[in-house]
Amino acid sequence: HRDLHSFPTRRSSDLYLLKNDEVFVVHCKGELTSCFANPNHKEHICVICKSIFTHGINLLQNPNINIIEIPFEQERYPEIPLLFDDIDALKKFKIGNAEIGLGAASSLISTLNKEHNLDTVKYKDIVYNEVNNSYYVYLFFKKVILELKPDRVYLFNGRFSTILPAINVCEELNIMYYTHERGGSLNKYWIGKQT
Repeated sequence: HRDLHSFPTRRSSDLYLLKNDEVFVVHCKGELTSCFANPNHKEHICVICKSIFTHGINLLQNPNINIIEIPFEQERYPEIPLLFDDIDALKKFKIGNAEIGLGAASSLISTLNKEHNLDTVKYKDIVYNEVNNSYYVYLFFKKVILELKPDRVYLFNGRFSTILPAINVCEELNIMYYTHERGGSLNKYWIGKQT
């Protein structure tokens, strides 16, 4: 079996590692121009994130874990408009199966000002970057999935701009996926199977 995790969690990946399944973990070392943990791409936050990732992977001490690093190849995609008139236009924006506008809206509403009626004109450069980054994730993840053909994929949450495109890929290619969620307790988490 081949499993692809976008975020490694000790207990969820151990299950498959103990069965000697091959596990692939997609890892960003700061190549993405935005993410939920670091929407403004501050270097010191990237450093902390990379350190936490390395520590977590080292704790597993398992040769069946393969790291796939996101390449630094992002470009400006001509399909993406420079300006969205309003939040509804952003939410409805798709390229093929990729709901990149919806994911971008969810991330930006959470990180910018917690305002559901986000001013897409005022924040046009930030919005453009988020949408462009989201489409890059979609294209990269689709390439990885087509190469690896995993049996299942694990993702964190599912609604953000860097995760929803991966769900879109799984649905498009009929790959079983699960979303990992955590709340008020550091010792508990929840994994939900696609419905």
